[in-house]
Amino acid sequence: MKLVRNFLVLVGTVVLAGLAPAAPAGANVSSSTSLTVPLAVSVGDNGRAGSFTTINMNTPPQNADTNTITGIQLAVGCAAAPAPPNPCPSPDLGVSSVVSPATGRAGTACAGLNFSVSAPDASGAVTFTPSGPVVLNPPGSAAGTDRCTVDFTFSVLKAPATDVQPGVGGAQTFINLRVASQSSPSGLAVANHPSQAITVNRAIPALSTQVSPRVQVGGQISDTATVTGVPGIATPTGTVTFNLFPPSDPTCAGAPAHTSMAALGGGVAQSTPFTANTAGFYRWVATYNGDANYISRTGTCGEPTETVEVTTDPPARPVADFDGNGTTDVAVFRPSTGQWFIRNGPTVQWAAGGDIPVPGDYNGDGATDVAVYRPSTGQWFVRNGLTVQWGADGDVPVPADYDGNGTADVAVYRPSTQQWFVRGGLTVQWGTTGDVPVPADYDGNGSDDVAVYRPSTGQWFVRNGVTVQWGAPGDIPVPGDYNGDGATDVAVYRPSTGQWFVRNGLTVQWGAANDVPVPGDYDGDGATDVAVFRPSTGQFFVRNGVTVQWGVSTDVPLQLPNHIRRFFV
Repeated sequence: MKLVRNFLVLVGTVVLAGLAPAAPAGANVSSSTSLTVPLAVSVGDNGRAGSFTTINMNTPPQNADTNTITGIQLAVGCAAAPAPPNPCPSPDLGVSSVVSPATGRAGTACAGLNFSVSAPDASGAVTFTPSGPVVLNPPGSAAGTDRCTVDFTFSVLKAPATDVQPGVGGAQTFINLRVASQSSPSGLAVANHPSQAITVNRAIPALSTQVSPRVQVGGQISDTATVTGVPGIATPTGTVTFNLFPPSDPTCAGAPAHTSMAALGGGVAQSTPFTANTAGFYRWVATYNGDANYISRTGTCGEPTETVEVTTDPPARPVADFDGNGTTDVAVFRPSTGQWFIRNGPTVQWAAGGDIPVPGDYNGDGATDVAVYRPSTGQWFVRNGLTVQWGADGDVPVPADYDGNGTADVAVYRPSTQQWFVRGGLTVQWGTTGDVPVPADYDGNGSDDVAVYRPSTGQWFVRNGVTVQWGAPGDIPVPGDYNGDGATDVAVYRPSTGQWFVRNGLTVQWGAANDVPVPGDYDGDGATDVAVFRPSTGQFFVRNGVTVQWGVSTDVPLQLPNHIRRFFV
């Protein structure tokens, strides 16, 4: 917002009436006070500069008298001009705060003095107290010693409750000043009451949004808006309007398919959900409607955080999504204690010595469950209540949604025979000695495919018929939906160079020696993000910009499945 940079100087009116002692005939004790302040400010402005100057204007027979300043009061935020001797007869409290101390300006009689600033009184006025006497020499004295200029700063905390000039844009309030002084040797007193109306403009808030994850046709989509104000100043209040535009309107030019309004709570508002019965990309546009302190803000049609895909395929379920919000969580498992540390979530004790973490959505509620597989007994312990015996010593747990019903199936791969045993009834022989199981939905049909990666040749063998040469000895398979098309992409991570090779065309360098690849959908956009965990520092580095310290060197990151990690890390 462009602020008016002009400044106005007002000369205060000399007030003699009602002051003691009364002036004798022919006495003329007077002073003038000017107030210099910005004509326009904004809520949230800090350190705005102002000043005032008081000048000894005595005339004969008091022209040789000095004037000593005896009181200074300033009120930034008044609903009326001064009513002497009261500097603020109609308070508008909390508009501003004056920063202590103020300072006397060089070249004037108060040079080098600090003026402490009191807390506001009941009228909202603050008192300036100098660190020493301020004596103004007779008019015309050399080197500016007949005047005192005080520089002060103030912050704008909120818009005024009363607009003193309703016909002018913005909201206006008064800055009122009272400076009193006493003449010597006459002992006569004088006070000035300059005032200035200033415009207080509303601040510009920040508006950020996050659409709900991709869903199937018939599912519900929603939008969340976060409105952030100026730190340390008034918190934004009011409402957010959410407009949803259908796939047929990519520019958001037509009538919305759905509109809702929600009040901000803690700076956050959420739309009412919308049931999407047509496949395609829906676009939300959120508008913060503003309040007394903040202007309105509207998002842009087509922003990535406001665009959600509705598909005929089952929605992708991010790995390690423990809260079910559609994003991969930063999370680690600590083998030494059996603890699960989930960022933005609980810390859970769930494992015994030797147990293998096998997180997955075993009950189909959209959230990843804490679960372990016990090799010594072939038992599965899921924290949602499921306990099942499935497997034998030496088997590799390979949980996945093999039947496409939206839940993770208990399953094991037996390296000695290359057999897959899925608890739902599937038993199949697929692979050879040394192969790494890599089950995933490679054809995008909503169910995970039985598949293996052969490290010796860099080949991928998917049971639906796909055989692909992609990788080299030492590469780590990191399958994921890197382009967000609903199908898992064949991909490898090369530890020796920190490079990622995705068969859809992406090649990127992201990682260093000893880093562990931890691909996942960390931002909830429906596509797998390139990411690594650095055991030496316990840091997660996500290529979308997130860097998080979470874990220690012996922790196991939960984004790379155990059936892959165990062969390479």
